[in-house]
Amino acid sequence: MKRNRADLTEEEWNLLSRLEQMPEDEIDTEDIPEVLEVRNPRRDSLLPRNTNTVSVSVDQDIIAWWKAVTGGKEKLDHWVNDIVRSHISQEKGSQEPKP
Repeated sequence: MKRNRADLTEEEWNLLSRLEQMPEDEIDTEDIPEVLEVRNPRRDSLLPRNTNTVSVSVDQDIIAWWKAVTGGKEKLDHWVNDIVRSHISQEKGSQEPKP
């Protein structure tokens, strides 16, 4: 999977350029599956994260619970941030810290 614009070939750039200039009603989207439901949306998933790295010891039973709940598929730091934000929001009402 290509993740970087520099990884695109000239042919791919040309295709994207032609696609960008097409009216939306002319773009064939038949082979794209319809998204019926978004599971666990993260409002900050597309935003750059302003983070500090810290070391935290987490009890084994908490890690086991996290793995059982998420299947280990959600990043632990995201999960912890979401829980802390939720707790702060409950403590302070609707004032939620910005990510």
